[in-house]
Amino acid sequence: MSDAREPIVVVEATRSFIAGFAAVSAGAGAAALTVGLVSEGGLAGLGLVATAAVGLLFTLALVNVGVRLLLPRGGLLWDAAGARFGVGVTSPRDTWWVPRDRVRGIRVVPEVQNNETIERWLVLLELVEQAAVVLAASDDRSTAVLVGRRLADVAELPEVDDEAPAEVEPGDGGDERETVRIAVRRGAALQGVLAFFGTSFIMVGAGMFAIIEREPVFGFLFAPLLALLGLTFLGVVIAKRVGEETVAREGDHYSHAFRVGRFVLGARRVRARRPRWRIYVHGLRGAHLELVGEDGTLVMAGGVTARSREGLESVARLPARLGTSPRAA
Repeated sequence: MSDAREPIVVVEATRSFIAGFAAVSAGAGAAALTVGLVSEGGLAGLGLVATAAVGLLFTLALVNVGVRLLLPRGGLLWDAAGARFGVGVTSPRDTWWVPRDRVRGIRVVPEVQNNETIERWLVLLELVEQAAVVLAASDDRSTAVLVGRRLADVAELPEVDDEAPAEVEPGDGGDERETVRIAVRRGAALQGVLAFFGTSFIMVGAGMFAIIEREPVFGFLFAPLLALLGLTFLGVVIAKRVGEETVAREGDHYSHAFRVGRFVLGARRVRARRPRWRIYVHGLRGAHLELVGEDGTLVMAGGVTARSREGLESVARLPARLGTSPRAA
């Protein structure tokens, strides 16, 4: 007999069995290759240590990815005992719990490009004073409506008017300037994997540079590429750990930029008289927040998880922190 307090699955979590087994198999292959190279006796000293270290890093990274792909991720849970909903992110332990009294209901809205073309239909979990969470998407409106109704029935949630978009409008301080800083940093999705691969590629590139006199083709062609790729991976991790995002609002205009010290990257600005805020969950890649305006979309807080330094709870409240509030249903 099942435990009555066990959370109810509203939206099934996803697994990638084929990709997961492939990654684990690749990790086993990397381990076998490393053992073969180390045990054949052709390496000594620093070369032996470097080969073993690179093989170990590659093996750990591939097995880590494989295990993560095999584990359930994403999905939506209803915990009746705790009166809360759980939005799954990268793993079963990485779940954002939202109290029931902060959930308005299920809404189906069109995803519109440039205020003209409907590209697809979204099923949203609409929250109070927070950005809506995208649960599903479909090219067919009828399918999206059926999915929304099923989710509403399973979770015992009301269906918010599906024709009205989940938007926010300026509050009392609509013309004032507001600036919010976001620092996801520790706990962002895939940081460990990128660090493993980055370190491995740098070590392999350095090793190829060391044998450039004996193997000029490999040294000149592959060493710079692998070293640059490794530096790029590590650069992403470091930038995410030390950088921060700035989101500013000036009346109907919103701007976003990523800052690392004095460097400003990817600065963008959109006009949004009726801004639409949405959270997309991408499994292993974590989640991100989108602001859809009249002339473009701002994407922010990429890789955020429930366990990151600035987690989903804080990121979802960004509209309210900027002085906006959800419309009445």
